[in-house]
Amino acid sequence: MAVAVYIAAIGAVMLAGAVWSFRRGRLVRSAACLLMAAVCVYALMLAPARSEPALTLIARCEFFLQTMMYRRGLIYRPTKATERADPPVVTVEFETRNRAHAPGRSVIGTCEFAQDHRHISFITLDGLRAQIVYD
Repeated sequence: MAVAVYIAAIGAVMLAGAVWSFRRGRLVRSAACLLMAAVCVYALMLAPARSEPALTLIARCEFFLQTMMYRRGLIYRPTKATERADPPVVTVEFETRNRAHAPGRSVIGTCEFAQDHRHISFITLDGLRAQIVYD
């Protein structure tokens, strides 16, 4: 969305520059500014009206759970992930390893997403459930 605003601003400046150059009698500069404004309009027409999240639900859940489980000296590696729909729930199984890469215990975490698939509502990590509240 921010990129579309920048493209629209550049297009508006180019259009104003074309008008200003035309009034000053510089027709080549005016034509160049009009061409750039047309390119901006074309880019805005190609831009999607609403962008979707770049990451899948599984990737978003893995990243969030790894952030929550961060402990110095342990490495959490996802081994298995499943996704269920209605309501969207992602279950991820992690395997812990220490700095010597010796396998440790497995940790299971789940993320429950809101119906719009944008926000994580609840997480469960090793049997402990927590609600995430957005203002």
